[in-house]
Amino acid sequence: MPYKNPEDRVAQSKRWYHANKEKQKATNKVWRTANKDKVAEDAKKKRASRPLYYKQLRQKWYQANREKARNYSRNRNFILRYGLTLGERTKFIASKNSTCDVCLTKTDKPHVDHCHRKGHIRGLLCGPCNLALGHVKDSPARLRSLANYLEGNLHGRE
Repeated sequence: MPYKNPEDRVAQSKRWYHANKEKQKATNKVWRTANKDKVAEDAKKKRASRPLYYKQLRQKWYQANREKARNYSRNRNFILRYGLTLGERTKFIASKNSTCDVCLTKTDKPHVDHCHRKGHIRGLLCGPCNLALGHVKDSPARLRSLANYLEGNLHGRE
């Protein structure tokens, strides 16, 4: 049926949409799933066309959801770094009773120690022990050499 003015067509579309909202949502979801590349490309173009607007939008969301954003970032970081979620990390620390595997002291800020080459978790360390391992670049030979150096130079000063 032809419409005499554009407003009639818009009104008809709105009525149809509200009467078929769930059906339309399902159809849209199927289309978006089948056309993920196009959806991503269109979103990228849209963001590129108004970078300042989208930057302000992100900043506004961050201000309103600061804790959620920080938790998301922390969780993503742990997953990428150790393959652990924050919940799994918390359980790991609890299972170790927040005690350093090297010096056996209880620590308020435990560090999850991991192999930098292979990425697997080795244990739980306190800050100083974690820094020490980092400074010797995880080299047992360098640690032995440091221990020998200390033992050789401490006896004359005690």
